[in-house]
Amino acid sequence: MLEKSRISGLVLVGGESKRMGKNKSLIDYQGYPQWEIAASILSTVCNVVYISTKAGDKKNYGKYIKIIDVFSEKIGPLNGIISAFRFKPNSAFIVLACDLPLFNKKALDFLLSYRDVSKIATTMYIDNKNKPEPLSTIYEPQAFSVLLKYWIKKEYCLRKIIRKENVCSVKSKNKLWVVNANYKEEYKKIKNYITKKFNKELGKEITIVYYAIMREIRGVSSEVFTSKSDTVSQLYDELKKIYRFPFTKQNLKVAIGSSFVNWSYKVYNKDKITFVPPVAGG
Repeated sequence: MLEKSRISGLVLVGGESKRMGKNKSLIDYQGYPQWEIAASILSTVCNVVYISTKAGDKKNYGKYIKIIDVFSEKIGPLNGIISAFRFKPNSAFIVLACDLPLFNKKALDFLLSYRDVSKIATTMYIDNKNKPEPLSTIYEPQAFSVLLKYWIKKEYCLRKIIRKENVCSVKSKNKLWVVNANYKEEYKKIKNYITKKFNKELGKEITIVYYAIMREIRGVSSEVFTSKSDTVSQLYDELKKIYRFPFTKQNLKVAIGSSFVNWSYKVYNKDKITFVPPVAGG
């Protein structure tokens, strides 16, 4: 059985991001620039994580060590991977690009569980085995000489290289792990997905305003309430269960801001919701 080499992480940040129109490594999907998210994921299993970048990058990446591209010509991510192997030829590398914002720790653990050190690489695909994702891939030390061979032949496409070579290719357990964000439209779609997922998992922060008898029962005129409810109807059911409000929905009015809405209105993070009970004697 072949011994598993110590594995290093490599985050690719040297791309030009022309299609996105801005540096993909600096995009904030989850509160931090994407390069930092990628590096932190790799840090959970790698003894060291490197940042692959082009000459002239003066950014400070903190505890992460920069590896500068060795080739001046524009040959894409192949440049960064060959440069990393030249810097550390006896290491295996988990390579992760900054255009895979939904790649997470579960994806990393899944990829590692299929690692085959007898192959030059272990990679994932979504539905088509002929379309592996070369930028969320484990490259073994023996990949160095193979990638150099293609560089000499001026064949720079990593996906084509992986298709031709002896690699372990596994179908991704979750399609989202290897979904790319290269265009503004893709960024917006994925950002919206992450925001909705975050709200669903952690709950929405909603300002609740109470009037009249509801204020007396609750003991406050307003509060910030964290809820996973999707509609104001579900939200009131949640509040009624906790605070034992005696009113049915038929007896209440509900407003978002200054406008009354129906009970099916969808609740969003940072909404301000007012519940208006019947006025005594009215």
